[in-house]
Amino acid sequence: MGNIVTPSAPTRSGLEGNFQAQPRVFAHDAKTIVVGAINESWGGQGIEIKVRGVGYTVGDSLTQSKISPTTSSGTGFTATVEAVNSVGGVTELSVTGFGNTYDELDVITLSGGTTNSCEVTVLNIDIPNTGDRGCCLYVGVAGDVSVVMEGGTSVTFKGVAAGSFLPVQVVQVTSTISASGDILALF
Repeated sequence: MGNIVTPSAPTRSGLEGNFQAQPRVFAHDAKTIVVGAINESWGGQGIEIKVRGVGYTVGDSLTQSKISPTTSSGTGFTATVEAVNSVGGVTELSVTGFGNTYDELDVITLSGGTTNSCEVTVLNIDIPNTGDRGCCLYVGVAGDVSVVMEGGTSVTFKGVAAGSFLPVQVVQVTSTISASGDILALF
């Protein structure tokens, strides 16, 4: 009797010559894209604690008080303290608001509790759940749509008509079209 070989699941890595990586024909879910929102599906909720601070307690609500570099327009980040060390330094956060218009590597200073010294670094602003493969887009308003493709290339689709579907695999939208519901990610 020969060895029994258990087939493995097909990989979705790669773009060319890989049937599983080809664009989908039908979407099964849609999510509103918020340009520059922190990607909660990325490891560590898309952030890393850079400075723990002191004097925090579990349950403290934290809000953005400052951002670096000062040229960044990121806003709206909020979190709750989930764990602290022996001096009240934040060791774990639960993000409650992922904000918008952030850039990767922005540093967010948080206020709340008894200090303002806790800082987090933005690690990822990709569209959530596109780590293995991108998503297609529905664009509800006319304009130019700038994206980062699944393969890593940045490109701008000029003059996209309102109500258009972009049958391309993207992981990030960097467009100035950013009102809620203007662009939907199709999975």
